[in-house]
Amino acid sequence: MKKHILLLCLICLGAQQVRGQSYHRQRVDFAFLNLGLNACVGGLGALINKHPGEKAHRVFLKGFGQGLLGGTLSYYGKGFTYQIHKHNQLRYSYLAKLTHAAGASITQNAACNRNFWERWHLNVGLFRLEYEVLNKQFHMRILPSTVVAAIAVGSQSKLNLRHSLAMGTVIMEKDGDFTVNGLSGRAIGYSTIIGIDQNIVGEEFYYLMAHEALHTLQYDHMIWLNPLFYKPDKQWKKDLKWYQQLSKYLYFDLNGISIWTLYFLQRNQPWECRWIEREADIFSAHIAHPGCP
Repeated sequence: MKKHILLLCLICLGAQQVRGQSYHRQRVDFAFLNLGLNACVGGLGALINKHPGEKAHRVFLKGFGQGLLGGTLSYYGKGFTYQIHKHNQLRYSYLAKLTHAAGASITQNAACNRNFWERWHLNVGLFRLEYEVLNKQFHMRILPSTVVAAIAVGSQSKLNLRHSLAMGTVIMEKDGDFTVNGLSGRAIGYSTIIGIDQNIVGEEFYYLMAHEALHTLQYDHMIWLNPLFYKPDKQWKKDLKWYQQLSKYLYFDLNGISIWTLYFLQRNQPWECRWIEREADIFSAHIAHPGCP
């Protein structure tokens, strides 16, 4: 059974690689990667979080299917960032953010061996907003990684409230380039925070805002590691009072570890050939980089 499950995931992820070809070909490849990765995260995560007495193949297939649904919504959410660039309107960020959040929520539910509708989350500013449908409970917890991002980006810039409200994302601006963790540029998307050079205007401004908005969605997409700690997390909340109390106010997301690991592994690639940057240009601007390996 485990061999069949592994083979299914390898087919789903390995059959398509993001090759240096045309925009349309790369868009199809990224669709396979987004849907396949979410499906495998949902299926394998559900197996890890299987309840005693549940049949492994049923748990996997349910998680796989829910992950596929979540991946589909996340894929379309990323695609909506192009509307920011196409129409020169920041408000399309809301459409991208809400659609992608629904997909990420479904995938995370799948990986935690939950029904797809049980918990919904949305990242807003420094917070993760959650709604538990069964318990009818609402939680608002701080994302530590966004605090790090706010300090790193905010320490060299100031808040642009108008743009922040227009996008539903914290937008910081300064006169000149941003430099964060060895990376520098006129615009930067770090966790849920976007920083941009205040001198950028016109079409370039909307292109960069769409591109960086996609980076914030990539951060939300990196829900691979947290489901691995779903069972330990519940046990720690029972056994450790300090952890239980702290968890009421902090959501210990591991998304940042995932996305920075990917960036680190491709640190020697040209900027435009890094997977994270190629995906951002494909979705937000319909720009392909065919010269990349």
